[in-house]
Amino acid sequence: MLVDQIQELLEDLETLTEFELTDWIITHDGNEITFDKEKLVKMLDLSPHVYRINHEEDELDDGLNEMRLTANLYIKPQVDRTKIDSEIENIMVQAGII
Repeated sequence: MLVDQIQELLEDLETLTEFELTDWIITHDGNEITFDKEKLVKMLDLSPHVYRINHEEDELDDGLNEMRLTANLYIKPQVDRTKIDSEIENIMVQAGII
C-alpha cells in the first residue's frame, strides 16, 4: 500500500539523517500533518473508487453534457455509480478498480 511505502521511505531517511519519523510533515490538498500512518490513510484517496466518490466525477460529466448540448451533439446518459449490481462489483474488485 502507498502509505506503507511512504513509511518505509521515511524510515530509510531516518537512518540517513537526524530526523525522526514524526519530524516529517506531509502536505496534501492544503492540509499539513506530521507523519502518522492512520491519519495519512484517512487523508489520501487510496483507490480509484474512493477518488471518484470524493471528487464528484459527475460534475465533470455535467459540464461535458452541457458542452455537448451547446454543440447539438448527443448527450450521453450518466451512469448511477451507486447502483452497480453485486456481480459487476465483484468483477471490478478482482480487476483492482475498486
